[in-house]
Amino acid sequence: FVDRHNNNRVADFLVDFETAFAALLALHAGLRAGEVCALRKIDVQPALSRIMVRGTVVEKGGLHRQAHTKGKRSRAVSVSDEVVEAIRSHEATLQDRGIARQGKSPLVTVDGSLMRPSRLSRSFGAICRERGMRGFTFHSLRHTHATQLIMAGVDAKTVSERLGHAAVTTTLKEYAHVLPGRDAQAAAVFSEIARGGGSW
Repeated sequence: FVDRHNNNRVADFLVDFETAFAALLALHAGLRAGEVCALRKIDVQPALSRIMVRGTVVEKGGLHRQAHTKGKRSRAVSVSDEVVEAIRSHEATLQDRGIARQGKSPLVTVDGSLMRPSRLSRSFGAICRERGMRGFTFHSLRHTHATQLIMAGVDAKTVSERLGHAAVTTTLKEYAHVLPGRDAQAAAVFSEIARGGGSW
């Protein structure tokens, strides 16, 4: 990471490195920008293949980590083995370059400082624009996570718990539009039940 002859390129690489890692976590766990920024090494439980979402980073009143999420409660979000391996690989990359962090160090930043959610959103937006993905924001990763799960048939309660919504009604209100043909599906299901000889 150190290149005294080209500090600007190194700095740009580090921002992209941190942003890409944060985006991977947000996409696979449905996290808000502030929640990703608040993740610490101790919040990752690789043996259980899950991440504990216990806080959020806020900028109002000075940059700091709140010990609770927007929904006011912690949650455990299961992740795939591939995500666990990506987290291990991220840590190994840092260790190979002599960067060792303690358990309470922020997970996504190279230097262990708190990342501003606004900076994360800006850098992600810049990367998207460079690739012609106009209108795609960091928060779009969270929406993509929820939308794909619902379209794949995962129940709303599970999706709601993963997103940290205070109530499942919030999830239903926000994502009901991604269930095209659900009324027709309900009619088909009931028709199948009726053909099975249910009592009237």
